[in-house]
Amino acid sequence: MSSDEDNQITILGLGQWIHHSMTPASGGTPRVLGPFFRFAARTPWLARALRPVAVRAVPLLSPTVRRGTRENAHRIFGRALNRRQQRVFTRQVVGSFYDFVTDLGSLAKQSKHCMSPAPVHVEGEDAYRAVRTSGKGAVLVTAHMGSFEVGLAALARLEDRIHVVFKRDESGPFEALRSHLRESIGVTQAPIEDGLSMWLGLRHALNRGEVVVMQADRAMPHQAAV
Repeated sequence: MSSDEDNQITILGLGQWIHHSMTPASGGTPRVLGPFFRFAARTPWLARALRPVAVRAVPLLSPTVRRGTRENAHRIFGRALNRRQQRVFTRQVVGSFYDFVTDLGSLAKQSKHCMSPAPVHVEGEDAYRAVRTSGKGAVLVTAHMGSFEVGLAALARLEDRIHVVFKRDESGPFEALRSHLRESIGVTQAPIEDGLSMWLGLRHALNRGEVVVMQADRAMPHQAAV
């Protein structure tokens, strides 16, 4: 495999969350990851130090991860990867999810003004600011890639009122960590389980010129889509 092919697999692998590889039929984060979320929140520095071990150990120890990433790779590349390519891809997926969790752990203890999630490069910020001068509400939709909560923290520097549409997760530790982070940066949560009242609240928020954010993704088998 050429260097370019290695890079392509690496880049695409970063965007394919291990969440899809380990998600149970109900669609929530596996409960077995609960201790990991608590560990990352309490000692993020140690979690980061263990990353090289995790990205190698998890694929070896989890048939579910190996099977899930293999199926996702086939969907992405349109073919089965050879063993070396699949190993690279799987480790990158695990590493991407690992970084996401350690990001949450680190940021949950900081205020939005102390956070430093600023991306290396932003495209379209001037155009966004110009559009927002109209005073109208805005609905922002992003792909299910990268550290979503870090993006929210960055957006909170530009917007005073942000509402995030989401589905509550079955993993208690993950949901608690995520909710705490959102509260700390001043983001209002809008769980879809709240039904009609939630949607009406978002309409009122948009009428006030506020921002509604949601993360879009494909529905996996046995998952409900909205």
